[in-house]
Amino acid sequence: MEEESNSSDEEFDSSVEDTEESDSWVDNTEEESDSSDDDPELQEKQDRISALPDLLIHHILSLLPSTKQAIQTGILSKRWRNQWARVPVLIFECQEYHDEYFERFIDNSLLLYDCSKIKKFHIACRFQGATNFTSKILFATRRNVEELILDFYNSGDPKDAYMLPKFIFDNSSLVELQVLSCEFQIPREGCDKTMARKILMEIQHFKELKVRNSFVKIASALHTERLSYPLLHVKCLTLDCPYFEHTLGIVNVLRCSPELERLVIKLDVNQFPKTADLDLKFYEESYWMSNGIVFTCLMTHLKTVKIIGLSKKDGNREVLSFVEFLLKNSRVLEKMVLKLGDGGTDFLVEVSQKLLSIPRCSQHAIIELL
Repeated sequence: MEEESNSSDEEFDSSVEDTEESDSWVDNTEEESDSSDDDPELQEKQDRISALPDLLIHHILSLLPSTKQAIQTGILSKRWRNQWARVPVLIFECQEYHDEYFERFIDNSLLLYDCSKIKKFHIACRFQGATNFTSKILFATRRNVEELILDFYNSGDPKDAYMLPKFIFDNSSLVELQVLSCEFQIPREGCDKTMARKILMEIQHFKELKVRNSFVKIASALHTERLSYPLLHVKCLTLDCPYFEHTLGIVNVLRCSPELERLVIKLDVNQFPKTADLDLKFYEESYWMSNGIVFTCLMTHLKTVKIIGLSKKDGNREVLSFVEFLLKNSRVLEKMVLKLGDGGTDFLVEVSQKLLSIPRCSQHAIIELL
């Protein structure tokens, strides 16, 4: 553990830690520049790098996998040294358990950051309750971030999830939100229709959403709502659900998303219920039609559906009923992908036979079974 701690210190301290360290980068670069004066060919190559326009340099740096790597390009040329601070993309990732050095690295990077507008802000690490990420997210929202990705993987227990601060939804510039191991702030007693409508209205301008099961729970609260729903402008939606626990929530999400073009549902084969209680035939088409529910996205926009983790357990029958409903009612569907979680060859054959027996509303729909 001591060796790992030392290596972690070196890794983060070598990037952006304090002003003294930045000065050391300057000294090293100057030494390299002086040593290259005797080599005209090498000097010419360095001059070419230095001569690149700022916009091109910023574009190159924005394509790198992380901000740390963007910072390290400062050794290429004096002119590149602080260019990363004007790139509208910030990506901070820590694959292992993060520590104070990772947080300090982010904080120091934000102190030196000099771009008034952030297009993409991405933090990926293992979330720990004591960590103060709220101030970092606030920094991004104050700079009108357009794409916010919070990848806080943890034990999977909702109690360990990061609670999304409400100020995120006050940012009208935000058009894409992707969250993992994050939850919407709702009272302990649950979410009623009024709160559900309020939350949906706060995110209705997002073009892309990647959310957990809590979002489906919120949408479930609208199942008796007779008034008009807040319409979402989302075009790409990813639902990270253990299983079809809140069926009506998924129905309402589709109903609220008339412009939806791509739907991805991620199931967890390890959390499917082991009872047959969920074999509800997904509330049947007749239920939806008899209640006058209109799914505009199925008629005009939904082209791609991907369901990951279909399992040979009791809950899969409800999923297959949902697949059947989509195939029968999606007029412009082009592609449906079903990725099996387990079940072996017998289950593959069973699902294949089921899919072949379902009439398709779209003659151009292709089904891929993986």
